Amino acid sequence: MGNLAGTDPSIRRTDIESLKQWFYTASAVNSPAIRINTGHAYDSDALNRVVDAYQELADVGQQAGVRLLMENHGGLSAHSNGLSKNLAHLDSDWFRACPDTANFLPDDSEDGMKVLVPRAFSCHVKVFNHSSDGQQSWDYQANGDMRSYNLKTSLKILKDADYQGPLCIERSVPKEPDLDSTTGIRDAIQYLQDLLARISNVTFSCELKDISNLGVLL
Repeated sequence: MGNLAGTDPSIRRTDIESLKQWFYTASAVNSPAIRINTGHAYDSDALNRVVDAYQELADVGQQAGVRLLMENHGGLSAHSNGLSKNLAHLDSDWFRACPDTANFLPDDSEDGMKVLVPRAFSCHVKVFNHSSDGQQSWDYQANGDMRSYNLKTSLKILKDADYQGPLCIERSVPKEPDLDSTTGIRDAIQYLQDLLARISNVTFSCELKDISNLGVLL
């Protein structure tokens, strides 16, 4: 929704004003955060426009008591360099990150997680298989290329940063084919517990719960 990086100032202003209302909507339903994407533009001033928009929106978020989250979700947030620059310019507890373990560009997953995790408020996890080493691979729908990342590495980065927020499973598959989606989610939870136990040598407690009020995604 909206394009914070857009080059047309009139359209961008309309987008920003439209987005502001969602902080108060989130507050009304007791959601602590909303995610707003950077949008798409690739001229030399695009990052400055995004930073200015995020600052304005984070100020509204503070007034409403709702945090603004940036996710690695394409556009100017597709690469760790752009993410790092956004975070460096916005040192506010009301502007936080929502890393998605599978959304980074190829060969940028580890660097991207290290950039976002210290400011993470929530984290999206995608499980494509249940490999013991944590390696995940899938067909990228946009162009049919194979993408991959290591979930175990991502979880270790979260642990090393003492991340205390939720792990929100956005994609899951059951260990056995042809089983329902709820089974897939439960299998993914167990898989995450197993990987975390290998990293930490401790047992983790986890439950399947409704997190629909965790945040609004725009």
